Amino acid sequence: MNRPLITYDPRVYDSRLTTKDDIDFWLREGLASQPLLELGCGTGRITIPLASEGFDITGLDISEPMLRRARFKAKDAGVDVSWVQDDMRGFDLDRKFGMIFCPFGTFNHLRHEEVAQCLAGVREHLLTGGYFVLDTFNSNDGDLAPCDDRNGFSSFTRSDIEEFLGSSGFGVTTIFGDYDRSKYRDDSKRLILKASIP
Repeated sequence: MNRPLITYDPRVYDSRLTTKDDIDFWLREGLASQPLLELGCGTGRITIPLASEGFDITGLDISEPMLRRARFKAKDAGVDVSWVQDDMRGFDLDRKFGMIFCPFGTFNHLRHEEVAQCLAGVREHLLTGGYFVLDTFNSNDGDLAPCDDRNGFSSFTRSDIEEFLGSSGFGVTTIFGDYDRSKYRDDSKRLILKASIP
């Protein structure tokens, strides 16, 4: 089945957010949840710093050019990362993880009808007691434009994501509004959900 590549869309990113603001958050989240799997790892912006701190981490991305760059950067940093070229809309790694995470709006490159496929893969690859952590920009329930078919960019509200997770057998355990782990509010910058399989 030929599907379009998941590609960068600048609307995912908040101009007030630097590309390092989230790394400390992921370091803290991953401490007790190894091994880790990052979905949509790109060139290793998050993967490599976590590996540098000694985390057992796998980076998955659909783009071979991005992974080629990630391998080069990891070698330059002297860290060991397992890089996998695969599609987060349907992947089979023959391994399970303590935490699977999808950072910095990567999830928004899924179309609504593809979310269940992604979450099924996540569920199959989680260890018992493991977590899925999803980080996206905050889109209020009143926002329109659920999907832009020209760019494959989707807008998900909190209600959308909780419904997707619930339908896939996950229970949401925590919701943060930013990388400082502040409580989620309607006007929060980020929507970060931590979910597990009850």
